[in-house]
Amino acid sequence: MERIDFVGERYEVVTVRQFGRGAGSGVEVEMRIAQLYEVHDEKATRLHYYPDREMALTAAERLSREADQSA
Repeated sequence: MERIDFVGERYEVVTVRQFGRGAGSGVEVEMRIAQLYEVHDEKATRLHYYPDREMALTAAERLSREADQSA
């Protein structure tokens, strides 16, 4: 885990870096992704994956606005 961004009261964007090595080739790989968590009562109720932090933050901001408008 590299970073956590809190968006509104219900959304958290977690930026992670994953590492791996090819079983046959031995080639090392690295990938960064972003996870968007929706949280209710201190529990994650939904998880979305995005290819980067900016996309996840944009989605979290939109979802937060929509939740505020429907409240």
